[in-house]
Amino acid sequence: MEEKTKKSKFQNRLNTLIRKLISKQNFSEQNLENLNLNFSFLEKEVTKSLSEYKDCYHDESFDFSSRIKFELKVSEVINIDTRLNNFKTVHKNKFSTFNNEITDSNYGGIFDVLSPGIYKAMFLKVQKPITYNYCVNFLKAQNCILAGVQALTLVWSTYKFVFIQNGRYFSLSEKDSLWKDSNNIPRIPYVEKNQQTGWVWDTEDADEVFAEGDWILCISPN
Repeated sequence: MEEKTKKSKFQNRLNTLIRKLISKQNFSEQNLENLNLNFSFLEKEVTKSLSEYKDCYHDESFDFSSRIKFELKVSEVINIDTRLNNFKTVHKNKFSTFNNEITDSNYGGIFDVLSPGIYKAMFLKVQKPITYNYCVNFLKAQNCILAGVQALTLVWSTYKFVFIQNGRYFSLSEKDSLWKDSNNIPRIPYVEKNQQTGWVWDTEDADEVFAEGDWILCISPN
């Protein structure tokens, strides 16, 4: 769907909603003028309030109403040479399944390193199958940081309370940076919350689609 069509669809829905609300009030035409109710102005104000999620509300691939928002604090520079191996040493016994291929040597490729600071973050829930490249392009359109699996280790170890639902949680980087297995298939790491089997630390075929119920990490500057 073209961007212009998406915006027009949103505007039509907004105007319809406004008119429905007004129809429930006994406003005369004169009263509306006195109240200075201007559809165009109100539309701009609502759109402005949604600017930090400018594309999410009309991308039907995601269930934006289920998003999990939180503030991500990075206290120190993430050491990409040791981060994943240290995570394994400290946390492996907390997982029912732990993939030993998720190492610094395998996942030390191209991604955006988070500098110390405070970031806006959220997990978006996938509600219909999408490809890896589609998801990366979506994140780039939101000016999100592609911080890779290193960011996922930070969120899990520091903000475990945000994993409020069962499912697989991903943090993306450029597809070319992903480790490839013996069959030359790129693998994307994920953490899974499963109340029956416990926490899972594993990888998925990045050539496959993200499924309904998967979660994608979005990080943007504050």
